[in-house]
Amino acid sequence: SEIIISPHNKKAIQGYTHLLYVWGERFDPPTALHHPVIDLADALNLYTNIEAKPAVEKESDKHIPYYPVIYISTDNLLKLDNPSKFLRSGGFYIIDNGASGKYLTEQQRKQIIFILNDIYGSIYTIRPLERRHPIYHCFFDFEDGPPGGSVPDASRTIEGIYIERQLVGIYCPQGYGS
Repeated sequence: SEIIISPHNKKAIQGYTHLLYVWGERFDPPTALHHPVIDLADALNLYTNIEAKPAVEKESDKHIPYYPVIYISTDNLLKLDNPSKFLRSGGFYIIDNGASGKYLTEQQRKQIIFILNDIYGSIYTIRPLERRHPIYHCFFDFEDGPPGGSVPDASRTIEGIYIERQLVGIYCPQGYGS
């Protein structure tokens, strides 16, 4: 991947990237064309000068460390055989509540917290991104936080996953992927 952003115009973005969707060993991706990674690649291609291409890999694929952006639904994260190995190996990851169309149960949320604890131990934190965070203003300006998704009455924040002070991933409870 290579992305170039003009310091004078945040919408003058150009470059190329591959967006990865990860699947477990015991289940296969859907055959339908409507998929969050395809939709995200289409949006990048439409609104920017980034050539974005979707990709799908199994969790054991040796190419995962080469992808800068990795998308996974909460449902699939909880089904992976070795989620710790997967999340340690890749780039910036987006964990989306899109597959279920409803809030995670407390048990599901605890499982995800357990996975993150297993990977990062005490050096990580999960906290809401502040409204002034650059992620809300990197292309479009979302002054009031993220737009709604498929989960009714979802939180109006995205949760950042940090290792020390570095943002390494996000959790989107809004359900953008469905």
